[in-house]
Amino acid sequence: FGSPDMEERNVDFFAHNMQWAMRDRYAGFVNVSASEITSGTSLAVLRLDGLDPLTGWGTGGYTGHATVALWFDDDDEDGNKHNTEDEDDLYIVESIGKEDYWPDWGWIKTPWYQWQQQAINADYHVAMMRLA
Repeated sequence: FGSPDMEERNVDFFAHNMQWAMRDRYAGFVNVSASEITSGTSLAVLRLDGLDPLTGWGTGGYTGHATVALWFDDDDEDGNKHNTEDEDDLYIVESIGKEDYWPDWGWIKTPWYQWQQQAINADYHVAMMRLA
């Protein structure tokens, strides 16, 4: 874990053990507005850290972590009621272990825009699958 060629070794692991040839693809950061996300949207996460590829291999999948987006009708600090049009009411809900690259652990809900920044900082590869 943490070697300079870690990502390359993870890609090789997928190719050799799962017959999955990951291709170079640079999409960069895609800014998805909260208004485009519905409750139940799934976010499949892959972090090329050695652990996620092993988790994928062990489960027969290609990701190491799964989250879900949920809208909460939260009150703000002044007690004003929000509704699902308020973008600050969208959260990513997940269970996560204590990791150096993630600030919280356990069953957590993180505001969407904060989660995006944390995912960038953690070198996450994210696939979003929206419910119809």
